[in-house]
Order: sequence, then structure tokens, then C-alpha cells
Amino acid sequence: MNILIVEDHQLTCFGMKTALKTANAEYNVIAEADTVKRALELLKSSVPIDLVLLDIVLLDGNGLEIVNYIHPRKPELKILVCSMETDFEMVQKLLKAGINGFISKYASTEVLI
Repeated sequence: MNILIVEDHQLTCFGMKTALKTANAEYNVIAEADTVKRALELLKSSVPIDLVLLDIVLLDGNGLEIVNYIHPRKPELKILVCSMETDFEMVQKLLKAGINGFISKYASTEVLI
């Protein structure tokens, strides 16, 4: 499974990538982005992505912008939001926009994998 991690905190991104690689050899983090702009560039490219692991709060915008780009263009692409943001209204907007799941950054590594 080819994974794009969209996360603006380097240490968190490294931890996610390490946990995924350690858990399953089939998890392949093929790209990372720390901004909405970079994530959209990767999504518009020919990089083969199966799953987007997405933070909500990013340096230049929010994850909802990315979900709104993906869902109508690539509905087969899975989106898992991993964020400290627990605002009910934002999570509802993300679910309506088409995410496949939400986990808190406070969750254990086992929940991620």
C-alpha cells in the first residue's frame, strides 16, 4: 500500500512513518508533504498513492482543502485523518467531504496500524 503522509510536524511524521514500516512491510510511505500546496502537487502528479494519512491543521491551510480536492477526482483514494483537532463540527465536515476514518494523535500506535 502506497501512503502519502501529510503532516507539518517532522517528528510526528517520522514517528508515523517508522510505525507503519515496522508494522507491515506492505506499508510503503512513498511521499511526505508538510503543506496543502505540496500535498496537492503530489496528488496531481503520477505518484501512485493508495492512502493519504492527513493532518487537519497545516502550515498553509487545513486538511479539508485536500479532502475537497481528492474526493471528486479520486474517490477510490482512501483518506485517514490523524489529528489533535477534535472539534466536532470539523470532524463532521471531514466525514461529509469523504474521509474514510479519523484517529486522534493521542491514540496508541496500534490504532494507527
